[in-house]
Amino acid sequence: MWSEAARQRSLHGGVLQRGMLGGGGKRAGGTQSCSTKPEGVGGWGSESWWQEHAIHVIIGANIGVFVMWQSLKLRRFMAKNFALSTTGVLVDWKFHTVLTSVFSHYDWVHLGTNIVTLLLFGTETLAVLGARRFVALYMVGGLFSSCCQVAWPIISGSARYSPNQLGLGASGAINAVVAFSVLTFPGRMLLFYWVLPVSAAGLGVLFLGKDIAGLMLGDPSLGNPAHVGGALFGGALWMRWGRPRPFI
Repeated sequence: MWSEAARQRSLHGGVLQRGMLGGGGKRAGGTQSCSTKPEGVGGWGSESWWQEHAIHVIIGANIGVFVMWQSLKLRRFMAKNFALSTTGVLVDWKFHTVLTSVFSHYDWVHLGTNIVTLLLFGTETLAVLGARRFVALYMVGGLFSSCCQVAWPIISGSARYSPNQLGLGASGAINAVVAFSVLTFPGRMLLFYWVLPVSAAGLGVLFLGKDIAGLMLGDPSLGNPAHVGGALFGGALWMRWGRPRPFI
């Protein structure tokens, strides 16, 4: 799902969880009439607001960048500033692309696949971690996956991986979320391509194995270094944070 040359079209199933907070208050006269918000609950930027809308904000950012890609006038600007390459980062010093490429999608299939996967696996992960840790998992996972993509042509030494090849997409960040979800709920049953029942652990092994195989075989059409890096980062945070209790 990373490269413009090919797109991964795998959709996953998941369980949605959501919680609500509320409170009550009294008038000066002593009769109950209106509700008051508990501390930290309510307005934009509050913890409860991010708990409710963190995934929406991430999806909105991805859609916004996708819309920018559709403008012919912005196409050159987008290629320079929202696509990642080894040469661009290490030679041209476009360090910002390590982050901007994580929100960048050129076509709607790539974008749609990543949005559906994030909704299915991210909602329950957000409920488990809370907004702050969830955003950290997504953002830092995306940054780490970008660094893996930049470093792999140098590490592998393979001529198949060009340092000038452009890559983009949220797949590395989303793989971090998926890996954390799979490790937290390994026995949860999913429908592979909406048909074949498979455990979350089995599905995780299947897709990680596919990405590792692509990495070893030198398939540059997909961002396998970013995919594997994101999954490994999600697994590392799961080990660091342990299996947390649900936040809500």
